[in-house]
Amino acid sequence: MEQDFTHHQKERVSLGELYRESIDTYGEKVSIIYCDPRNFLSIFIYFIRQAGRKKLPLHKVAFSILFHIKREAIFINGHFLKEKREYHPAIQKHL
Repeated sequence: MEQDFTHHQKERVSLGELYRESIDTYGEKVSIIYCDPRNFLSIFIYFIRQAGRKKLPLHKVAFSILFHIKREAIFINGHFLKEKREYHPAIQKHL
């Protein structure tokens, strides 16, 4: 089992570094939710909650679920980031 997903190791390491950097930079100002892309139910629930909190319209929820879910996808308040370099500016905008 340990070697089943070794081909995803680079992606996990990259997201882990981003997670640690976020905690170091922003501390408790941000809440990070990691959803394993193999667990579609947790991703679906995350987006439904975003819609329920009126942070994301239902048509954007459907579009994100259908077209943007992938292993390295990053969403901030339900909005998909096309590139990782947009991450810190997007966080700063929400603080």
